Amino acid sequence: MKKGILKGASVVIVVLMVAMVFSGVKAARIQPYTRFGDDAATWLLPAGTLVTAWIDGKEYGANTSLATGYYALETLGDDTATAAVKEGGLNGDAIQYVINGRLTTALAGSFCPNDNITDTFTAGGILRGWLGANATQPPLLKINNITHTSNVFVGGTTDYIRIYNPTGTAHDITFFQIGKNDGAIPGTYWTITGVSALNSIGVSQPIVPAGGYVYVNLTALGCAIGANDELKLRNATSGYIVDRVEWGTINAYPDETDMPNAASPIAGNEIHRTTPGTDTNDCSVDFTSVAEDAYDPWPPTSVIDAIVPYWRTTSPITITATASDTGSGVYNVSAWYRYAVDNATWGAWTAIGTDTAAAWSWSFAPAANGYYQFYSRAN
Repeated sequence: MKKGILKGASVVIVVLMVAMVFSGVKAARIQPYTRFGDDAATWLLPAGTLVTAWIDGKEYGANTSLATGYYALETLGDDTATAAVKEGGLNGDAIQYVINGRLTTALAGSFCPNDNITDTFTAGGILRGWLGANATQPPLLKINNITHTSNVFVGGTTDYIRIYNPTGTAHDITFFQIGKNDGAIPGTYWTITGVSALNSIGVSQPIVPAGGYVYVNLTALGCAIGANDELKLRNATSGYIVDRVEWGTINAYPDETDMPNAASPIAGNEIHRTTPGTDTNDCSVDFTSVAEDAYDPWPPTSVIDAIVPYWRTTSPITITATASDTGSGVYNVSAWYRYAVDNATWGAWTAIGTDTAAAWSWSFAPAANGYYQFYSRAN
């Protein structure tokens, strides 16, 4: 009997060894990282609160809390069998947590030394810690439009994006950065400057109004994008990545994640969110390819032509203007005048009218003898 048992045991060992050899033929997904805990009484998570885990701007874990405030959340590990796609965490990756759409921050008096903005992914790691149900967060601004090789800009070489502020408060865009992986995590980031942040007529606008937009000239920042690429938007103060967009066929790690990509923004087109501010982590659904938005960074110019002769004794007279625009063209030109009996005490500016087609001209009948000044404005 003793000899038989030993023989049987040796057979079991052989079988296990064979199984281990064959299991190495196809790489398995790396073990997940788990975080769990009960929030303190003053930070109790309501039952059913959604808690998600993010790495480099992509969600890799989601679960809901129980009635006690208890949560358990797994962050998926990467699958190394698909080398060109990032499908989860690798050792050393920073994990960012979100509670029901709100980013988490550190809690005072936390019993867990890692209970702060992020955890560090460790394959098979388990950590107990609070998250902070009432945590504050940076504004979740969104990349709303992406244009590659603009046809509006002279030379067709400028890349730009439009950032949308879905919140009810204005925010300074210069506290944010644009980032790209380009084969590494965290990749390269460029701080948005007041010069690169523009409104719809090309004037510097570093403040994003509530419910409004600013354009960011990526070419001016030195952030070149391609037809198959990705962009991230990060709060420079906290390090939170508040948005990530992927488009085209990237096929490069870690730039390509398992998030479905939007269409490529070909020259003359742009991709923009079908509904501003909506983010389902599926760029193929969130973004639509359309003709490029008419962003024109150069305002048109206009000037009233010289009135010759200077002295006029007949009425009405014809006022003309010259207008031009480097980008999308002149839509219309408006003219104003003001009057002074003594060439010193001037009245208020009064509109003459708006001309919608070149050549720009207006018939003007002076109301009285005296001096008149004119100016024009082009759109």
